[in-house]
Amino acid sequence: MSWGPDEFLALVGGTGIDEAIRAVRQLSDDDRSAAATGLRRALPRLVEDIEPAVLMVVAAGIGASPAEVVPIIRTGLLGYLMDDPEHLDLVRDSFAALGPDWALELQRRLPGRDVDWFHVWLLDELILAHDLPLPTHPGFWREWHFGDVTPRPGRRWQEHFIAACAVPNGLGWRDTDASGFLARLREHMAVLRAAEPVDDEALLRALIEVIARGDARGPQRTALIWAEGLGLDQLFWERPDLWLPALPGADAAVVARVVERLPQLDLDDDQLTMLATEVLTRPQRTPKRAVVKALERVAAPSEQLLEVVAAAAHDVDATVASRAATLLERWGHAATTVRLGLWREPTGAVVATPVVPLTEPELWAELGDLLAESGEDDPLRHEQLLAGLVAVGWDQGREAVWTRLGELLETASEKVQEQELRWLILNDRHGTSNFDDDPDGEGCRQECCHPSILADQIISVRHEVHTGEFRMWVQRAPLSEFVGWRAREALEAIGRVPCLLSTPTHTGNRVCWQEFRQRVGRFVECGQPLLPTDLLVGLARIEGIGDWADLAEVPVGEQGVGVGEVLELWLQFHPPAELRFRDAVGTVTQAPRRGVEIEGDELRAADLVGNGSSWSRTFWPRPRVHGEHAAAMGFLPAHPSRPAVEVLTRLPEVGAATTTSHLELLLGSAFQCGPVTALAAVAAVDHVTPAHRDRIAGALLAAWDEGRLSPEDLAEPWRCGWADELRLGSHQRQVALLVALAEATGLALVWPSLVALAERVAAPERPPSSAGLILETLLRFLPEVAGHVTVDLPSVAALAGRKGSSKAIRTARLVANAVQMREETEES
Repeated sequence: MSWGPDEFLALVGGTGIDEAIRAVRQLSDDDRSAAATGLRRALPRLVEDIEPAVLMVVAAGIGASPAEVVPIIRTGLLGYLMDDPEHLDLVRDSFAALGPDWALELQRRLPGRDVDWFHVWLLDELILAHDLPLPTHPGFWREWHFGDVTPRPGRRWQEHFIAACAVPNGLGWRDTDASGFLARLREHMAVLRAAEPVDDEALLRALIEVIARGDARGPQRTALIWAEGLGLDQLFWERPDLWLPALPGADAAVVARVVERLPQLDLDDDQLTMLATEVLTRPQRTPKRAVVKALERVAAPSEQLLEVVAAAAHDVDATVASRAATLLERWGHAATTVRLGLWREPTGAVVATPVVPLTEPELWAELGDLLAESGEDDPLRHEQLLAGLVAVGWDQGREAVWTRLGELLETASEKVQEQELRWLILNDRHGTSNFDDDPDGEGCRQECCHPSILADQIISVRHEVHTGEFRMWVQRAPLSEFVGWRAREALEAIGRVPCLLSTPTHTGNRVCWQEFRQRVGRFVECGQPLLPTDLLVGLARIEGIGDWADLAEVPVGEQGVGVGEVLELWLQFHPPAELRFRDAVGTVTQAPRRGVEIEGDELRAADLVGNGSSWSRTFWPRPRVHGEHAAAMGFLPAHPSRPAVEVLTRLPEVGAATTTSHLELLLGSAFQCGPVTALAAVAAVDHVTPAHRDRIAGALLAAWDEGRLSPEDLAEPWRCGWADELRLGSHQRQVALLVALAEATGLALVWPSLVALAERVAAPERPPSSAGLILETLLRFLPEVAGHVTVDLPSVAALAGRKGSSKAIRTARLVANAVQMREETEES
């Protein structure tokens, strides 16, 4: 006979630990046996209905198996018991009495991940009680290190600590109060040394292994703290034979600690060579400067050291480079010019993949997902779905399409209702439902709250089809509003028009002229006028309009306008984008911020066909007002400037991921990126991570390779003063972007930018603190441009002629000397 959940609940349900202990002790042998037999089957309910601490003392009292104890541990709710030493000792002693095999089974049941501290504590106590081998389970040691691991006699502490160090990342960063942790370590270590022998070298080797293995920064910093707290720091510095071979895996903080001690270390030439080989290949400047200075002790350098220092003579840091060059001269080995081959011409290859239309099953499946999701449009999917609906409508009729869309909306209705509040929150960023005839937006919110522009328009137009009543849709930010209007125009024309003129034929929202002509021909065949918005979008997606004489009389919309009139206006010269800077209005909690207004680069002929918008008028996106959708970014490849200004305006408000993806869409689609788009990319690096910066660099490089971004456009933000007008923050981040491009063999793209930036920072009476970095970068790439361009740096030359010893002046002199030597070499 065995107990079920009800018997356990009758015994200890609602009781405290003391009452539970008394109740278990009063059980008869038969009841105890029945409880032990039934515990496993009763556990699923008991862990829900009985406090875990109470359940654990019951399990200990009836001699439960490890298979029954582990689920109680896995609740993760035994903290109260851990703070109760008396009852904790009772649990430990009860399980210890079950013998070493019980402990070994508990060890075998360590989970693969997320090991609970109570499991580690109990197992460790049983290992000590039965003198068992220590486990090798990584999770055990990672969790062990977060407990009370200060040295204590009689607990095999040294063996434990060495085993924890052997686990990758086993010494997780454990104490924000390092000084307090150090004090406790020193105190307990003194007690341990007085009570039992300690093998300092074994402990030191274990800690150095944490560094050599390349563990994360936290564990490596913790290893240094342990070395100091255990009294091993002096031994550490006396054993370069142990720590020098570990440096390839060392974190920057460990290398910095080594460099701090360099003046006190008595390293021989071979050891200095090992140190230099590792440190001089790292990016951190301070350690490199210290190591090059320390190398002055070396009288007879090895070939390996000469090679390392020769590479350092071309370091991006001017101080490192000059010291390394001086060293080489002392050793009788002059520095040589190293060419890395970073200068090349753009490939000129445009990568445009044909867009494959969706099949009808794919169309309905994708639409079902779209209507039930709570995310923005994927721009390409938006285009494919819209084109698919128009195509099916032409084949099967308007009624068939809207009937099927109604079914999809019904299917998605439950999920739609669940997400309605979330959509309202999302729309607070992307639009507003506050209309003149519905100030609270309630009419709109009933159905039209979807963050997807296309889904929102489908819901709105479907309401009109179903009820015959006009329904307002969620108002978007200005550029996205035009995207929505184009979608609405197409949806309302389902069953009436054979296709859309503007559906991309290739990625990047490109439309082939020949395909465009064929589509116009289909409208002519069925006697339908062209859709005005569709026509404008289609023209803005064609790069290179061909012969259109035979299309001149094709009507456009209801305006009585022909395609010929539209194209004549379209092909006229229109002014490029012009920026004006103004302070945006602040709020109670936020100061005014620099805003940007743009004129030019307008969507031509929009007013002619009665479809003016922010794409065809002066555009001033307001900071902290609803932002644009991703669909607007590459929407009109011929007109990238307005989306670029939008990106520029939102930089402080949106995350790095959104900024980067918007820029990738914009840079990947624009026919000619232009200086405004380049400005947005340069400004963005102040607001994104290095990984996102590299993605932006990749998009810029691809645009240059395809002939869509010129070096002059990239340099324009510095040449014309836009960067100063916008008060861009970090020159260091801007230089990092240019360096990333140059190192990716795009030096020809960034050289004018480097020159413009260097000239700009060299000109003031007091150069900015970043001038040294910028001039160092220019100096670094000077050898690469030999034979490709004429280097003219009047402001840098003037700075080099000033009196002073600031980093900017010293580096300017190095640049001026390098330019002079280059000119002399070319003349000879």
